[in-house]
Amino acid sequence: MTLNFVFTFRRTFFPPWTFVHSSSRSSCFRMASSTTTDALKRWCCGDQSAPLPDIERVREVHIYDFDNTLFKTPLPSPKLWFGPFIGKLARPTCFVGGGWWHDPGILAATGGGVQVEEPRAWDGWWNEKVVELARLSIAQPDALSILLTGRGETRFADLIHRIIKSRGLNFDLTCLKPDPENKPFKSTMDFKQNLIRAVLHTY
Repeated sequence: MTLNFVFTFRRTFFPPWTFVHSSSRSSCFRMASSTTTDALKRWCCGDQSAPLPDIERVREVHIYDFDNTLFKTPLPSPKLWFGPFIGKLARPTCFVGGGWWHDPGILAATGGGVQVEEPRAWDGWWNEKVVELARLSIAQPDALSILLTGRGETRFADLIHRIIKSRGLNFDLTCLKPDPENKPFKSTMDFKQNLIRAVLHTY
């Protein structure tokens, strides 16, 4: 099986351990020897009614990151913010509503705001080469396509679904980081690694 990761670069990654999702999204992970596509779907945000591709059919897994890979997410401007303070903006406690990556209002304000941008599919805010790769992945019969982001599920699921839907990008799995009270991940990287292990163990 081939794994194609589209973050800020392409790479191949084969984790040595396997974790699978238990019967409830609020339960902890456990080591296991087998899992199913139904179990894997519990990682997905939103509608889980659509079936995942058959295990026997999938030969490649294509994983796309959202921020500044697929979508040109605005970054703090050094013209507006004092240099050392830019790093502090990433902290979830920076503002009352959260830091730069935790407040959905900041992402929603991209361009002219949701009401302006959604009808025109956030034109000009995409990395078009990556969008084309994503379309190819989604259309490829033997590939599992995944959008994976460390943004919080409760705050961002609806907005990110609206953004990708506006471009007609229907990934097999759209996965956002569960809320801390639902899953004790140590970090965003820990979340992503566990999901990738579940995918590898399934397919």
